[in-house]
Amino acid sequence: MSPYWIVVSLALTKAAAFVVPGVVTKSTENPCYESDSYADEQIRDLRITVAGTDSVTIQWRRNVHLPAVPSTAVALVSDSVICARALTAFNRATRYDDGPATRLYLFSVGNVYVGTNPHFRSGEWVQHIVMDSTFAFLGAYLK
Repeated sequence: MSPYWIVVSLALTKAAAFVVPGVVTKSTENPCYESDSYADEQIRDLRITVAGTDSVTIQWRRNVHLPAVPSTAVALVSDSVICARALTAFNRATRYDDGPATRLYLFSVGNVYVGTNPHFRSGEWVQHIVMDSTFAFLGAYLK
């Protein structure tokens, strides 16, 4: 086989990996969004919820499977390995007309995670998925 055909064959093989359904390619982009005003708003809301002591907040927290923890136990996650695992679980729990999410905001809340992606809305609402430390689905809520 001539060198020309080897190069063409390799190029086609690599190109096919990006278009063949079911073939997974690695992305160098972190699947978690970075800190911004949306993340700040979510952190503020989660901190109020997990630290709240009134009966309405306590019931809401129980309904959505969030722990009662100090407000300092809420943080934006940026670790790409954790984010990739959470994104897989998030996409298993959600179905969007535009296809699966490729990124998400991920928050650690005590010993659970909350994932959300504001680019996939239900009207004015955004779905939030609550997962345990192994990324098993615990619950969902709209906010």
